[in-house]
Amino acid sequence: MTNFTFLCNELITYYDYCVNPPRYMQDSDSELIEGCRQNNRKSQEQLYKKYAGLLLGICLRYVRHRAEAEDVLMEGFMKIYRLIPTFTANGSFE
Repeated sequence: MTNFTFLCNELITYYDYCVNPPRYMQDSDSELIEGCRQNNRKSQEQLYKKYAGLLLGICLRYVRHRAEAEDVLMEGFMKIYRLIPTFTANGSFE
């Protein structure tokens, strides 16, 4: 797959999300966080899907390779799930 084809596919996927957002995008952060506090796997999955793209972009700024960035992302989410009971919601989760 060429870079152009990959980029086009990513843009189409993004457009689809904007026009017809999936259920996890409609859930409020407070609902997802509460579900994660209760170790609800569905809430953890929804939280991941909601923020993985944004966080992967940030990871890619700090590491050179996508595979490395994905590893950093996974480590970050494991830390989020472990520490989410201490989240006080004094600011935006994002």
